[in-house]
Amino acid sequence: NSPPRELYHDRYALLIGASNYRSGWSRLGRVDSELDRLEAELRRQGFEIERLHNPRGDELYPRIQGFITRRGQPENAILIVFSGHGWTEERGNDRDWGYVVPVDAPNPEIDLVGFRRRV
Repeated sequence: NSPPRELYHDRYALLIGASNYRSGWSRLGRVDSELDRLEAELRRQGFEIERLHNPRGDELYPRIQGFITRRGQPENAILIVFSGHGWTEERGNDRDWGYVVPVDAPNPEIDLVGFRRRV
């Protein structure tokens, strides 16, 4: 018997919590406590954790891209979790688009153009 092969050298997680929405979305009261519990469990499993709280549209995707650029190496396990509102734009023919919603995005049912500028 050979020893078990280590699949990953390091483990990294980016936990994103969006709860304090400002533009037509309801606030989400349990996001932080849920991510706190998840963070504790991931740390027990050897993950190094980064957190992003209440990201605006100009922060969200650059932060995700930066995390992937820094941590996304073949020898690393990476995990990205978003807890917040999501929205699906139905485009038909199985071409729907799903979005994670930053805290400053307007409700697309009211302002679709403004929403698209933020996501």
